[in-house]
Amino acid sequence: MSSINWKYQVVIEFLCTNEDDFDRILAVEDAAITKCGDTCKIDGHDIGNGIMNLFILSNSYSDAKALILNLPELRGLDTHMRMGYRLVDNSEYHPLYPPDLTVFKLR
Repeated sequence: MSSINWKYQVVIEFLCTNEDDFDRILAVEDAAITKCGDTCKIDGHDIGNGIMNLFILSNSYSDAKALILNLPELRGLDTHMRMGYRLVDNSEYHPLYPPDLTVFKLR
């Protein structure tokens, strides 16, 4: 099995304040795992302080964004969702979604 050197880490940040939110976000993660194929890798999630982050490794942050935004499981969760990306070897995040987001920092 060959190892891929991914260029970007994409972070999807959701509000997660109850068990229903948690279950729905996990459904998004599971659907993304199925859809990624060789184009990206779901690199896990973390949760704390009412926020849940999903991490994706990819060589195209725009393709990873499109993959997530096109998941039917995302419906209803995207109104309080933010996305950002960074180069894997850099700690500076750039805003990705929503379109009017000007700064992205992990919360």
